Amino acid sequence: METSVKLANMEKHFNDILKLLDNSQSIKRYLKYAGDNPLKVSATQPDITYSLIGDNIQLSFFDEAIQDGEKIFLFFNLLNSDLSKDTIGEEIYIFDIVIPNKYWRLKDIEQFRAIRIGMCLCEMLDQQAELTGLGTTLMKKAHCFKLNNSYSCMEMSMTVNTSNAKKLR
Repeated sequence: METSVKLANMEKHFNDILKLLDNSQSIKRYLKYAGDNPLKVSATQPDITYSLIGDNIQLSFFDEAIQDGEKIFLFFNLLNSDLSKDTIGEEIYIFDIVIPNKYWRLKDIEQFRAIRIGMCLCEMLDQQAELTGLGTTLMKKAHCFKLNNSYSCMEMSMTVNTSNAKKLR
């Protein structure tokens, strides 16, 4: 019984985070518009009113086969969840921001796309107790690396403290 509650909480958190990602106009613009100033609204860069899930936002761990040379991706998935009998549990989520090297730097505004997307993630998710109903979420790590000659990645992890018991939710 307790394990099913933990899994139900995990699924709820995953969906809540996914909704935030897909509703963030800033993240969607950084992912969809490859230009040097993706947040600038214009006729060629209007607000994105459709979902990017399954397109630029992938619900999986990084998959090299998905790369196409031009597209910017955010891979999102649950890495680990505590199913122990402890009252307080922990979930770890992974965000892989995968960007063609030629789009890494936003030259017009002298910023870096991966860092900007990471900042959006932190603003939305870091230390947000509303997501879990208990404790906070913590963006804990960021790591940048080259995937190949065409793509680089910034991987971020987020820890969610969660209740593993019905009575605490």
